[in-house]
Amino acid sequence: MKHLGTALTVVLASLAMMASAGTQHHHSAKHAHKTAARPVPISAAPPEVRPMVGTWTLRDGDKPRTDIRMVFRTNGTFAFVGPNWKSEGKFRMAEHKLSLEWTAVDGSRVAPGTVKKDFAMGDDDGSFSIDQYTYYKLNR
Repeated sequence: MKHLGTALTVVLASLAMMASAGTQHHHSAKHAHKTAARPVPISAAPPEVRPMVGTWTLRDGDKPRTDIRMVFRTNGTFAFVGPNWKSEGKFRMAEHKLSLEWTAVDGSRVAPGTVKKDFAMGDDDGSFSIDQYTYYKLNR
């Protein structure tokens, strides 16, 4: 957990671990089954998720940092990725507010509805902040 990028992520990960204690499942790589996802055009996404679809990063001055990013997909899911960690879940956006609900933290499932948080969007919905970290859409 020492590699998590923000205090919020540490709190969320702790909550997720408590919520999933005793229900963790370990899967070996040889049993993992993934279906190739077809890209869905942004125009096919529901209107309430379109402004978020894409990759959001932190900035080092005007330069995007690619080591920590949030990827929002057209199907309403997200992945929060850092150097040694990843979390994922569902998102929605309404009235300049981003709502995240985690489904997994660092590979461990999270009980539905137990780890969620709302974040105010910045001007023109072009940014949002988690603690002192502000994310901007890449190639906006």
